[in-house]
Amino acid sequence: MKLRLNDVEEVKMIDGIYRKTLVNDKELMLVHFRLIKDTILPLHSHPHVQAGYVVSGKLEFWEADEKYILEKGDSYIVNANIEHGAKIIEDAIVIDSFSPRREDYL
Repeated sequence: MKLRLNDVEEVKMIDGIYRKTLVNDKELMLVHFRLIKDTILPLHSHPHVQAGYVVSGKLEFWEADEKYILEKGDSYIVNANIEHGAKIIEDAIVIDSFSPRREDYL
């Protein structure tokens, strides 16, 4: 399967957080996120393992009781059911993968 980023409709999740669901199957999903400076991604959890890569920008990422800065070139992983969120420090592009795929993002 091939999918071009420009062919995917962007979905507004909340003010400042926008997603494009990319290729996926039952076990794996890729999602492109466009994150706007000063936006807060509220703490949340889900039953999916999430791994991500910061294409551009900078964010403060919160995972359980930890805080760390993620910027261009950094990657991360969050295990299933672990609470996490972020504050967007600079406009950012992030690619996340979810396993299994998130049905709510289809």
